[in-house]
Amino acid sequence: MFSDKDRRSLESNPLVKSVGSNQVQFTAKFKLKALKLHAEGIRPADIFLKLGVDPNLFLTDYPKKCLGRWKKIVETHGEIGLEQ
Repeated sequence: MFSDKDRRSLESNPLVKSVGSNQVQFTAKFKLKALKLHAEGIRPADIFLKLGVDPNLFLTDYPKKCLGRWKKIVETHGEIGLEQ
């Protein structure tokens, strides 16, 4: 569950599509930037920080799992798949 302060912080990020009580939906732009940074060797948690999202708001492996999921989507459906 996000605190009101955390929710406002997430909602103010233009790379965040929506924020629920315990979930965040990122824009395709966020996902593509994250994948690009990961390909450059940047650690998942550092990527989230660089893109304005505190990785400490999530479970430890969340950024890594997101990147893995997004990479599979791009491999299967291309970048357009990240729009879903």
